[in-house]
Amino acid sequence: MRKNWHKFRQQYLSYSRSDRNAIIIIASLLLFVLIVRGMLKYFVREPAADFSEIKAAIEQWEKESAIDNVQKPLILIPIQFPGLNLMPWIYRPL
Repeated sequence: MRKNWHKFRQQYLSYSRSDRNAIIIIASLLLFVLIVRGMLKYFVREPAADFSEIKAAIEQWEKESAIDNVQKPLILIPIQFPGLNLMPWIYRPL
């Protein structure tokens, strides 16, 4: 472990001064973001209003409207294709 630290220190000191400053700034920003991200959950407020009744009403309305709005294919003229020998359930939606 001590050799690894010594090797890291030698590699770090081989960079120029501006590179070392950039490494410190980037590491500091990364550490700051990780700390803020972990602490953010303590500062977020819960919503004051209860929208559960409205959400339930919307879900019920969507279920009812989905049943009523089943779309069937529009067939203006029943066309048959005798030369193709298709089953009736294939050419009916055409």
